[in-house]
Amino acid sequence: MNPRNELEDWLTELPPLDGDEDDEPGAKDLVTDDLETDDGAVASLDDAAADDLEVDDGVDITDESSVSEDDDRWEADVGEAELDLCDEGDDEDSPEAPSQDDAELDVADELPATDDDAGEEGTTDPIEHSLDEELPALDADEEGDFEDTLLREVQLSTVLGAAPRWADVLWETTAGSPWPLEALLSENDALVTACALPTATAPVIAVVTAHGIVSARRGGTVRDSASAATPPLQAGAPVWVALTGARPALWVANRTGELARSDDLGATWTRCAPLNRAVLALTAREDGSLAALARDAKGVELMTTGDGSRWFTERVSLDLVSAPMARVWIAQRGHTLAIGDADGVSIARGGSTFVRVQRSAGATAGVFAGAGGDAPLVLAGALVEGDDALYLGLVRRDDPMEIIAEIERSAQADEMLDEATVLSLAWDDARGLLYVVTPDRVSSWSPRRRGSV
Repeated sequence: MNPRNELEDWLTELPPLDGDEDDEPGAKDLVTDDLETDDGAVASLDDAAADDLEVDDGVDITDESSVSEDDDRWEADVGEAELDLCDEGDDEDSPEAPSQDDAELDVADELPATDDDAGEEGTTDPIEHSLDEELPALDADEEGDFEDTLLREVQLSTVLGAAPRWADVLWETTAGSPWPLEALLSENDALVTACALPTATAPVIAVVTAHGIVSARRGGTVRDSASAATPPLQAGAPVWVALTGARPALWVANRTGELARSDDLGATWTRCAPLNRAVLALTAREDGSLAALARDAKGVELMTTGDGSRWFTERVSLDLVSAPMARVWIAQRGHTLAIGDADGVSIARGGSTFVRVQRSAGATAGVFAGAGGDAPLVLAGALVEGDDALYLGLVRRDDPMEIIAEIERSAQADEMLDEATVLSLAWDDARGLLYVVTPDRVSSWSPRRRGSV
């Protein structure tokens, strides 16, 4: 007899699982402690009695035992027996559903596209309403413009995430500051540049006008100064001015390299030997000497002198803007040099290569605030992109620039020059003060003291 048919006949004689049919024995009738084996012996259900069972006998199937087409398709299952408890009404000719072993489960198939983002954005709204779109700026009006005043009060810039951060310690103007810078200007004259030099009594301010008039005086104003004069430069009016030393000495230069010096704040002048180079900027060094940034056919070089007769030159490996009217400025302290142009500010410390200060393209003046090669650099100008306000920025060694103060602008200053700018910065080591020269005023600044509002 076919073993498979014998197994199926045995399964059909099992009682229902619920045991509630009237013509079938109940489940309680099947409960017994012992089972009767084929040889009539009583076998216990105790696990300990299963040691006598022989499980190594295999199933021997011969060709003669197969008597039907179903038997031809039958295969012995050598693994765990799987009982098919489907209803008897199932069609034997219906195709079998593939098992997990036979069917390949492809988990890489892409699901149909839907408008649901599967909670990726925290909402089931369509993708076009997701948070990837540009949202209006905080505190923006209907046109999306910032309220600049409110943002400055909370120390935010108009370009969030891209502008320099505000420093933890801010700077403020000192008592009695600012005072007006009143240059000797005629109706058709205009202010070109100015500089300041701290002294033991009061800072000295020098101003150059478009007509070549140079005015200088101790204190905060140059009005009615007897030192107003025109330097003896033949190839053009001066466009650079510097003050050096304790006396001090007043220097002016034009773009062609002509240089003149005055030891009495402009009352009398002495012509110096021409540099034979285009002068880009002048600055005073802390030792009382003069430094000039010049350009010749070979490139840019830094020139220093103590009296204007003997110069020491050093080649500068930095590409500056080539526009002839581009504003260039320099600041030097010891062996540290900073150069600013239309593209930004670059610093070289101790003879090293120049490193560009990030977000410094708006700086029009700079000075080292302290002694030594590690002195921080203070910058002034429109330092926040997209904002016309003037700021003071502080650059420590290897640190990004921080905003330390905002410089108040005036309508008069905007009328004197085409754009808002800071003309010069000067640092007073003895008092720890920073002098800021704008077209209409001079102000002194220092770090805010604790407890001040």
